[in-house]
Amino acid sequence: KLNEEKLALTKEHRNLLTQLSDLQAKTEAQTSDSVSRLIKLCHSSHSKEELVQNFLDHISWCGIFFRYLPTVQSFVATAAKGLDIEVIKGIGTRLTEEELKNIGQNLDQGILPKNMEDFMKSIVKVDHYFLRKIQPQKMLEAIFVFWKPGQKSDQLSFGGMENNFSVFELIYQNLHFLRRAELFDINDALTELHNQVYFQKKIKEEVSRGQRFKLPVSLVLLSIDRFPEIEKSLGKNNRDLILKSIAAIVQKTSRTNDL
Repeated sequence: KLNEEKLALTKEHRNLLTQLSDLQAKTEAQTSDSVSRLIKLCHSSHSKEELVQNFLDHISWCGIFFRYLPTVQSFVATAAKGLDIEVIKGIGTRLTEEELKNIGQNLDQGILPKNMEDFMKSIVKVDHYFLRKIQPQKMLEAIFVFWKPGQKSDQLSFGGMENNFSVFELIYQNLHFLRRAELFDINDALTELHNQVYFQKKIKEEVSRGQRFKLPVSLVLLSIDRFPEIEKSLGKNNRDLILKSIAAIVQKTSRTNDL
């Protein structure tokens, strides 16, 4: 199964690289300096997070990047331009079952879920904006909300941003494929949770961030009672089922800003 997924990823990745090459040739032919600079800037990004921030820094619009967490059915703000990200970073808005059913169609129509709309109005103080979905491999992963301070909906035109966003979207998908391949190294194949390699890296980052902003960092350790006895008496297959069940509970009950 893993080999099949790797082959599928490789095929899609090749198609994407062809699109990137075509786009780069097109922008060079049109001598679009701004888009050409953006392509170079995006290509220099080593992670999705860096790419998102580089893109926001490049454009003239304000914006917030909301990552979607399917396990908790929530959007969480992770990057922004035009306001202090530390004020809103990690703030999540959970979707209702009804919102979840219609999320793709509503976003295509420029309609945010109610809690996100309230967030934009009350916290960000913005009423008029544009939405763009990020969905590599046709799976919703994030949305961008763009706006220009002081401008009303009838004054906004996203036309000048389309080329910029097309560049970002293609390069984001490219990084997605690269990251997906890396997940084979940092994900546990049985539980689909991150493994110790990932944990050791992220715990250092979180402790460092906690020290920088003088915020506490909490760690939860789970231990399964009599686990060796379970494995011995019920066998490895049942042991694995128990591990997968507990992992699923952890994913479903984690808060939106938990690691």
